[in-house]
Amino acid sequence: MINNINSYLDYQKKINDNVGTANYDNIIANYLIQYFNYSNETVLSDIKNLVLYYKENTNLSNKTINKCIKLLRQVYKFHKLESSDLFEFKLLKEKYTVKRVIPKEDLKKIFSYIDNINDKGNASTYRMLTYILYDTGVRPNELLNIKTKNINILERSIYLETTKTSVPRTIYMSKKITEKLKKYLKKYENEYLFYNDLKNRKISKEDLKNYWRRVKKATNIKELNSYMFRHTYITYLVDEDVPMVVTQNQVGHQRITTTMLYYHASTKNQKKHLYNLDR
Repeated sequence: MINNINSYLDYQKKINDNVGTANYDNIIANYLIQYFNYSNETVLSDIKNLVLYYKENTNLSNKTINKCIKLLRQVYKFHKLESSDLFEFKLLKEKYTVKRVIPKEDLKKIFSYIDNINDKGNASTYRMLTYILYDTGVRPNELLNIKTKNINILERSIYLETTKTSVPRTIYMSKKITEKLKKYLKKYENEYLFYNDLKNRKISKEDLKNYWRRVKKATNIKELNSYMFRHTYITYLVDEDVPMVVTQNQVGHQRITTTMLYYHASTKNQKKHLYNLDR
């Protein structure tokens, strides 16, 4: 089974150049390989044994265990293996975790900081990067792979070639941020929108992490990362009554049930619709 898993991963690498997705699949695959090494099974004899192994020997959440099961199903489909036990197994109940958003007070601190830093080194790049995160809700990997040629100022849109779901999509910007981006593009002309001039390469994930450390230190904000901008943006769309399908398309959720989680968590949206009802 381990060979089957590895051959499936090799196939995915050939047809999918999304590095972020490939890396995540490798992590999940390693959990599966860990189990098959432990059990010495050449095929899965009982799905319950796999779940029991993870429960008793690891700290994996139900969500991650479900991902292991889903990946194993893909391996079975790829190799045309049969297992009614595997495909009929009901996935574990997942615990919903509240998405962390950036409080308004912290947003003010962040933009006050980036708007007042000196334009030296990569300061302008990080400033624009923060605005795009705030205004579109893109994922970090999508953000760092934006190509300048895919920006349409007139349409106020950005075409994302690299996405988590491997399906390209178009996102839209507000008028204010589009104007800022237009001015930015007059000064910076690289293949990638966010380029590290000091190191002569595009901004990396590690660059991004270091940037947030600097921002947190300068603003005394305890917690801050790229995904918090995404969660803040999606929550904003929900609170502003943007149609669910529009929100899903903008932020690239593969399943609308993921988008629905934000609607369920929105107390503002709930209050707005129910507060004045009189039965």
